Amino acid sequence: MGADPTEVAVREMTVNYFGTPSGSRVLAPIIATRGGGALANVLSVSNWSTSPMNGSYCASKAAACALTDGLLLELAHQKTQAVGVYASSIDTDTG
Repeated sequence: MGADPTEVAVREMTVNYFGTPSGSRVLAPIIATRGGGALANVLSVSNWSTSPMNGSYCASKAAACALTDGLLLELAHQKTQAVGVYASSIDTDTG
């Protein structure tokens, strides 16, 4: 039997979405002390359209994209950009 879809969705949101503000909270002040810079968030073309059997992954990447857009606005005052890197296909260990 396959993995519980809710558990999969929670894991995907934890990694793809909740990791972004955690890392940004640590890095943004460091970048500010250096006069500004950029945070790059690895996103996916999957955030633009959902594919069958991949809905929660696509949702997690769409949430991360929205957060990246918000960080761009929130960090502008310290001359820090937040940008998304939109990968298409990356073979990752999901085990």
